[in-house]
Amino acid sequence: MAIGIGGVALACFLVVQWAVLPIYEKQKSLADAVMRQEATLAEAQDLARQIATIRATLASSQQRLAAKDKSVSLFSFLDGLAAQSGLKDRIVYMKPSVTKIKNTEMSLSIVEMKLESIALSQLVQFLHMIESSSEDVTIRRMSLLTAGKDNKSLNAVLEIATIKV
Repeated sequence: MAIGIGGVALACFLVVQWAVLPIYEKQKSLADAVMRQEATLAEAQDLARQIATIRATLASSQQRLAAKDKSVSLFSFLDGLAAQSGLKDRIVYMKPSVTKIKNTEMSLSIVEMKLESIALSQLVQFLHMIESSSEDVTIRRMSLLTAGKDNKSLNAVLEIATIKV
């Protein structure tokens, strides 16, 4: 009887060891694989949304560039804004440059501009005119230093850029 009970116990142990545990382990590994695949799918969907947003932004930018007046140069545009804001006589220099953008038909037009002894209100007005224009012009860099004996005026060096098609 002891040998029979031992044989049944051994048979139960072997069934659990060779049948039940491998099935349980396989089920657990499949569940882990499903969780990893769901995470990958969620990441792929997030990337797809980001790509769609970038494509929409690109299309919008291309439409704005296509509608942009190609006859106006950045240099003359800034010169006109400086005249409108009363800063034309405060311009020390304006250095234009053009850089080709790799793998595209476009180029980046940049003007570095130095203004001396200007009031903060004049600078704010000038910057507002640049940023609110319909010409898609951005201020890439700005350096300000106080000037004058009373430190109430400013010297400004601006780097202003736009994309040309």
